[in-house]
Amino acid sequence: MRVWFDLVRQNHWKIAPSRLGLLGTISAASCFNSTAESLCKARFRRQLESPPDTGPPLFIIGHWRSGTTLLHELLMLDDRFCCPTTYQCFAPSHFLLTEAFLTTALAWIMPAKRPMDNVAAGWHRPQEDEFALVNMGAASPYRRMAFPNTMPAEPTALDLETLTAEELQQWKGHLQRFIAMLAIRDARRPILKSPTHTARMAVLAGMFPGARFLHIVRDPFVVFPSTKRLWNSLHHVQSMQIDSEKMQRNMYSSVSTQCTQRLNVTANNSNLVNCTKYIMKNLLRIPYRVWKKHTRNLVSGASIKYAPPSKNKPNQ
Repeated sequence: MRVWFDLVRQNHWKIAPSRLGLLGTISAASCFNSTAESLCKARFRRQLESPPDTGPPLFIIGHWRSGTTLLHELLMLDDRFCCPTTYQCFAPSHFLLTEAFLTTALAWIMPAKRPMDNVAAGWHRPQEDEFALVNMGAASPYRRMAFPNTMPAEPTALDLETLTAEELQQWKGHLQRFIAMLAIRDARRPILKSPTHTARMAVLAGMFPGARFLHIVRDPFVVFPSTKRLWNSLHHVQSMQIDSEKMQRNMYSSVSTQCTQRLNVTANNSNLVNCTKYIMKNLLRIPYRVWKKHTRNLVSGASIKYAPPSKNKPNQ
């Protein structure tokens, strides 16, 4: 409840009249979340003090609409991995207590497909952990999703070096707590997917020694218009304001620039991270037997970079 109303106050309650119903729904849900969080902490206090050791996560990174979801779904076919679900990311503070009941009770709310494409949606589908972080109160560029016209175009906490030391510690604490809760639910090695982590590899590698990064790329002339459609659809469904196209263009530029800059800095120091690169169009051509071998190497820590030969020129 505090996280939501702090965000509303930060944006001076500038809410479009047509979104007042959505405001009421989210406010009621935030009150429930606060109560459920307190009960969850009490119920799982001992487990949270000493969660299972799952090993360092695998992080799927890459620009929005570059194929991160496809790679996430493919890796989740291997039963040695686990990942956060949509419900766990949308109710990160109490899913240990409420998931079994509410995913059934609220099945009617979840659309069959995502609003920006034809990819299947559902409470138990793999989801971006960035949604969990923003719901827990961590600094995140996704806070702008609710107030696209009054939040600054410069993305918050995409580049973690822009945070103060205290804010960075808080951000790390939220992520570590979420991973601990996931471990209580499922002790397999987690795979976390979020395009925002593309700009955070150095920090994440420092937090989780031995973590691996799986970077997927796609033709930028396809990625940019697709990303624009993504944010248009999300703002239409989830925003408290009627989105301004001008603010969107500024946001796209800032996000892309920061991701590219931080990615280049990290890539220039290859000792910082263990990163495997994929090309979207080649990913679809990988035979199952090769993909199965590849996932075994991800678990064992062996270094492998597989990209089938392409008759076409590689994307720039």
